[in-house]
Amino acid sequence: GAFRLVAVAFLTFTAFRSPDQDPHDVVRALLIGFFLYQVSSTVLGRASVRSIAGASPTAICGVIFHQRAVIGAIVAIIGGAVVWSVNRSAVDIRDAIEVLFFLAAISVCSATWFLFAMPGGKRTRQPESQTALLSTGLLRPFRTRSYRTFILFRVALGLAAAADPFIIVFGLRRIGIELEDIGLALVAYAIGHFAGVLLWPLWSPPRSARAPLQIAALLRVLALIITIGIPPIVASTLYADLFASPEPAVRLFLIQYVLIGLAVSAHGWANQRYLQDISTPEMTRQAVTTTNVVHGILAFAPFLAAYLIDRTSLDEMLWVATAVAFIALLISGFLIDSRVFIVRRAGVRGRQRRFGLS
Repeated sequence: GAFRLVAVAFLTFTAFRSPDQDPHDVVRALLIGFFLYQVSSTVLGRASVRSIAGASPTAICGVIFHQRAVIGAIVAIIGGAVVWSVNRSAVDIRDAIEVLFFLAAISVCSATWFLFAMPGGKRTRQPESQTALLSTGLLRPFRTRSYRTFILFRVALGLAAAADPFIIVFGLRRIGIELEDIGLALVAYAIGHFAGVLLWPLWSPPRSARAPLQIAALLRVLALIITIGIPPIVASTLYADLFASPEPAVRLFLIQYVLIGLAVSAHGWANQRYLQDISTPEMTRQAVTTTNVVHGILAFAPFLAAYLIDRTSLDEMLWVATAVAFIALLISGFLIDSRVFIVRRAGVRGRQRRFGLS
């Protein structure tokens, strides 16, 4: 938490000093700050999950995590509304950036204080040493074909999500959205995520966790196709005949952020459940640990997207992300359907069977 506070403070200092600095130095400082923020957020995210699990009874952990997701989605909607309000009232974009980074620093400072005030929970002795886990445990889940398929799907989906930070840049350059629309995009994303947090738990337990993962990949493909397709639509004569303003294009741009929010919530809900379905009880912990390591590496995928933009263009990077998202959708067809089936033969009910352990 303290490390993330330092990263946000560094970004805030860069934002306030940006008018007096060389643009290349500003970009370099922002990349360093973003890197530090990603590292600290990845570590803090995994540590917070373990802290909550260690300080709470196992029977109510699921309820606590669901409530945490709902509260987080509501706060995200409020945060998007704040960004919209600041951008709408700011005369200069630099003034808006300074205010937003200052508010972000206050929020992270408060979160760090609450984090230090939170009890650590009861520590339990690990059944194996950390050295053994790092040397052998991280690779053990790859022995099963079902897990290898899932990781391949997760990597493809994570690489496609690397385009998310640059979609808003695409909207500013190619679609002509206004500064205040950035806040509306964040609100749209938060609304989609909030709707998903409420929707996916209604998925009854006997159903497979594969379907939400497939839906997440499909929503990614649709969102990127909508983003890339808006400029040609706006430039068409049909659009000019039907609409006299860019407002419909902006609304369509906001819709794809709702789809992204739904996709993120779908993956967040189904990820660990799918791992539990395809792994034996003894292997589940190692599978979750290995997946978290992969997630931590994928957190730096936006740097790869930035490299592609530097080498090619923003449009081509989005096309590459769309192709990767489509590949993830195809791979999702090979995920194991972990539903429980009852086989009936000659009037005799068969035994329940779990799939995906091969």
